[in-house]
Amino acid sequence: MFEPDPGSDRPFVGINMVASVDGKATLGGRVGALTSPDDQAELHALRAEADAVLVGASTVRSEGYGRLLPDDLQEERAARGLRREPLLCIASASLRIDPDVDALADGGPRPLLVLTSSDGRLPGDPPGVEYIQGDTREGRLEFASLLRRLKAEHGVEKVMCEGGPTLNGTLFAEGLVDAVFLTMSPWVAGAGESLTIVAGPPLPEPVRLRFVAAGEVNGMALLRYRVES
Repeated sequence: MFEPDPGSDRPFVGINMVASVDGKATLGGRVGALTSPDDQAELHALRAEADAVLVGASTVRSEGYGRLLPDDLQEERAARGLRREPLLCIASASLRIDPDVDALADGGPRPLLVLTSSDGRLPGDPPGVEYIQGDTREGRLEFASLLRRLKAEHGVEKVMCEGGPTLNGTLFAEGLVDAVFLTMSPWVAGAGESLTIVAGPPLPEPVRLRFVAAGEVNGMALLRYRVES
């Protein structure tokens, strides 16, 4: 994991995604079809180094987001004096989140932070949920101030964002991404898949990445980049 800038007023933000060789974020309409147990182990290792995991509401609806780490990594974090799991932060301008998703169920990650522009509450007002209210621009949450509050109010120094693609696009557009952790899955998805790891309106300008490291596990390439300032 890259270390955050101690002089910054916001957390370090890394984006962790998986894509096919031809750059698609789904296979047969599903993200899970691109992953493997080895990729999931890498996902957990990155989460274990983060103070918070940031995901969009659509990703929570599709993936559930209950437990974030297996027992052994929870124990390692506890031994280092950390929360057993990183904070789960769900970004949802409208608060349209199915109350039945794992993240909101009894026994889900707590405390749970919801980053939103709404002054409402989630259906059923589940206990242990905190809200950080921010502003929107053209219907999209603005994240710079929300990230500053995560650091100032919750001590968050490292954020791992796991998408979805629209959330990734917003973070890139605001210049808030510091690093990209990309797993290249050994598939060619083809033209039938349209979703890529960054979606939404065009970026103000392309973002140049600096290659840092690469690894391989069972045919999956693990690529690490730093965003050039």
